[in-house]
Order: sequence, then structure tokens, then C-alpha cells
Amino acid sequence: MPEKVKNRLAFGNLDLSLTLPLRGFELYFGIKTREGSEAWRSIYPSVQRLLNHLSRYTKSESSREKYLNLLRMFCEWSGYDPNFLVRMQKGRIEALVQSFADRLASMDRSKTYVNSVIKKLKTFFRVNGFADLKVATYFVPTRYRKRPEYIPTKDEVHNMATAAGGPRNRAIIFMLWSSGLRVSTMCALNYGDVSEELESGETCVKIPVYPQMKTRVPDACKGSIPYYTFIFSEAVNNLKIYLREREERYGPISLDDPLFHSKWTLWNRDVRSKKRLGRRAIAKVVRRSAKIAGIPKWKHVTPHCLRKSFESVLRSPTIDSGRLDKGTQEFLFGHILPGSQDAYYDKTSVKFHRSEYAKLDFPRSSMRRLTDIVMAVTKIASAGLNEDPEEIVDQYARIRYGNKIAWKLWPETDQLSFIKQALEWKRSQQPRKESHPLDKVVETKELERYLSKGWIFMARLEDGNVVIRLIR
Repeated sequence: MPEKVKNRLAFGNLDLSLTLPLRGFELYFGIKTREGSEAWRSIYPSVQRLLNHLSRYTKSESSREKYLNLLRMFCEWSGYDPNFLVRMQKGRIEALVQSFADRLASMDRSKTYVNSVIKKLKTFFRVNGFADLKVATYFVPTRYRKRPEYIPTKDEVHNMATAAGGPRNRAIIFMLWSSGLRVSTMCALNYGDVSEELESGETCVKIPVYPQMKTRVPDACKGSIPYYTFIFSEAVNNLKIYLREREERYGPISLDDPLFHSKWTLWNRDVRSKKRLGRRAIAKVVRRSAKIAGIPKWKHVTPHCLRKSFESVLRSPTIDSGRLDKGTQEFLFGHILPGSQDAYYDKTSVKFHRSEYAKLDFPRSSMRRLTDIVMAVTKIASAGLNEDPEEIVDQYARIRYGNKIAWKLWPETDQLSFIKQALEWKRSQQPRKESHPLDKVVETKELERYLSKGWIFMARLEDGNVVIRLIR
């Protein structure tokens, strides 16, 4: 292949099977490796003191990445390396941090984010000998949120799952919602985490969350808090269908394979099933499903919104008109119970938690009325049409909108209005039949009965009988 053609190929010189190269902040601070005895060693003593401090409180790679990325941004903005910064006077440091925070705020960043930046920078300077830096933070109003979000209702989540597409996407929607898992946690799940429960035939399958998952995805187990939750029957059914189809396509699934794999075509087919699905891909599935389901604020529906929707199910009345114990709610949501309650709460009784979880009200809020299909069948039968009612509506949708749309997910009033339009369109396409009148002589006492059946009065005869006509 000529060199000029080879250079135009996307990822032509990238071996996707190799370990990812060092990131920008690692190169900036002279960190040479993330593994082994020399892992997370910086050439800057001030940065190393920060890393040592973080290692005493958390082993999270995600936390180290956030701190170091921010510190690099601060160093590049100020023009000073970290060792020079910690040799400055305290007043000068306070002025720099305050100016940096004010600049971020002027860029329309969230007040919560700006305050977290100040906190992280104060941590860096504190471990290097500067305690109690005087830097003003920003006031955060109650229920303040910079980025808008929309929490879908129970029926809207079901509509999203219907509109999601294949069993994999439906399983993703139902799993996020019915388990309350954080998106990073779901990305980190392996098939071995659920295989035994799936094979046991349990209706509500247990989903474990444990600190070791952080080796797969850094944010997988927030706070390194181990717990377990469950998924309900529809999520289980779609997950089984997805895994069966995946096995037919890619071969046997090992216990160490990710539960949800990437479909990125840049991976070779024989390794694609081994590659973990990412956060962005899941967020795209959620947002696209919300859009097709007709949610007006679909742009603001994120995977975390489904976690909040799960919380509303936890807090709502159960199917037996009761409520879950507050401690059970918090445990299934992955929270630590307040005070000494956590130490005394029995987390080992899977049977108890499964039975409590089974009481949650996940089905749709109410059964749908006899609307679209029944109404369509009735109208079609009276009109003498023999085609499938759904096909008629889909035909009309393709003519009107240029493609097939998810009209079944619309509100019922909109569905019925659209069906009426489709039926009227279909009737207009039918060839008109020539009318053939039928005359009949009946006794006067039978006239009323015939008129009720569509006959019309024509004339009265001398013998008292009447002539009636039916237009066919």
C-alpha cells in the first residue's frame, strides 16, 4: 500500500490491543507508569506528597486523575511548576487560587464545580505546608444545579425500553432503572458477577457491587462501599435474550468477559466481545431511547436520572400497599446508613433483601384502555378493510413523515387521533363501488324496524303496504 494512502486510514497506525499510552497529566508531572512498584511516582516532590496523601485515604485512580488534571491546569494557567508554587508566600498563593477560581466562574462554570476546584487546590497546598488558605468560595443556593436534568416517570422508562431497539439496549435501560446502579458500576460488571443467578432461574437477579471492580473501571465502586442490589423480571428476561444472541454471534462467554460489550467495529470480531462498553455509549443509548419515546426533555435524560427514578420507586408504596424499611431502602441504593445503624444492619441476608425488593412496584402504573388496536380493528371491520391495522398506520406514517415512527408510545389521545387520520387516508385509497339500490315491499308495521337498519322510505301503496329501498 502506498504510504500516502496508508496515512489516510483512520487508526491505521494504532494497535488497539496495546496498553493505552500515558495521559497528559502523567507526562506533565513525570509519572512513568501506573503499574508495579514505581506506579504513580512523580519527579516533583510536591506532587508526590499529594499522591501520598491521597493513597492514605483512597486507592481510587479516578481521584488521583481528577486532582492531577486540575493541578496541571492550574500550573499551566499560572505559568509556574508545582515545586515553585509551594515556595511562594502564602498571600501570593491565596491570590493565585482566588484568581483562578474567579476565572473559572467567569467562564460560566458551575458554582459547585468552582468550589470543588478550590477545595482540591487547598488540599495540594495543605500537604505542602500551607494550612488554612483564605480563599472565598461561591454561595450555592438550595437545590442549585447548573446542568438541567429530567427524571423520567415509571411509564416513561417503560416507553424508553420499548423504544431502545434490541434486547441489549432494553436490558441497559431496565438494569439502570431497576437496580439504581451508577453507570460506571454497570460498565465494570462481568458476566461472572451474574451468571450463577441467571442460571438459577431467579426472578429478581442479584447484582453485586464490590471494591475490586475499580480495577476494571476506576469509578465502579464509589467510596469502596460494597453492597448488592437486584434487577426485576423484565430486565432479567432482556438480559438473557441479549446474552443468548451474543453467544450465538461471538461464541461462548467466559466469566471474565464484560457483561455489556462494545460493538465498536475497529475491534476485531474475535476480541470485540471482550471489550467493555463505555460510559458514553450507555449515555447515548439512554438519550436516544428518551428521544424516540417522545419525552419532551429527552436531552436532559442521563443514566444517573434513571438511578434517581429508581429512588422514587424505592420511596413509593409497594405492591402490597406498604413501604420498605428506611434502612433497606438505603442499602439497596448503595448508601451507608447514618450513625451506628450501618454497623448493626444485617447486610448478609440476601433472601430477605430479595423478598423485600420483589415488593417494589416496577410494572406500568395502570393497564392501558382498549384503545389503538381494538379501536382500529373495529373501524377497519366496519369499513370493510382487510389489512393489518398496525400496517395501515405505519404506511400512513411513512407517507406523512417519510419513515416509520413510534406512534404507540404517544399519549392515547394522540394515538387515536393519528389512527383516525390513517383510517380516513386508507378509505380514500379504496376504489369506490357502484351503488345498486334494492327495493322491497313490507307491511307498515315493519317499517320502523327496517328504517333502523338503514332502509329508506320510498312510497305508500293502495293496499297499505310501503316501498322501502336499501342502497348497496
